[in-house]
Amino acid sequence: LPIRLALVRPFSSKDVASLIASFDRWDAFPPCEGSNRPGLLRSVDLVLYFANNIDGNDSNTLNVRAHVDAFMQDGRSWKSCFDSVNLLGANLTEVQDQYRQPLGMKDWTWNMGPNLQFYFMLQYYTASFVDVIYMMESDTIPMVSHWMDSLSAAMHSLRPFSVAGSMC
Repeated sequence: LPIRLALVRPFSSKDVASLIASFDRWDAFPPCEGSNRPGLLRSVDLVLYFANNIDGNDSNTLNVRAHVDAFMQDGRSWKSCFDSVNLLGANLTEVQDQYRQPLGMKDWTWNMGPNLQFYFMLQYYTASFVDVIYMMESDTIPMVSHWMDSLSAAMHSLRPFSVAGSMC
């Protein structure tokens, strides 16, 4: 059966510029050929997943929105590989959004922000019509053109699965 895929790119206000810059690699290695996405994928949504509230009025959020809005408006041809390109916020509070060097062996909060962001994303998509979520961090870059074909084939060969590691 065809898969409904959410390709999720998580980021925070600290790495929004590197996330947007990572899409330059997609210009050289597009996810699909034209608007011909792999036949095994029913729908594919590209989701830019911000750690905080996307509607905030603080300077960090306004900076994020400026970067994301410019990206949403650019006319990159590979965007036709996706049914939609969306911005989603995890709405982490300042206390929850922790990502720092560990303070010791028993410091379990050092990466609380990314962990909660992932957990909230799973909660969000549990109630949606998505079959597979593919988390693609901003430092994950394609090495070949039409890489969504390989991703689709790997997903189908591994089905059924709950969690799969590096796929392509």
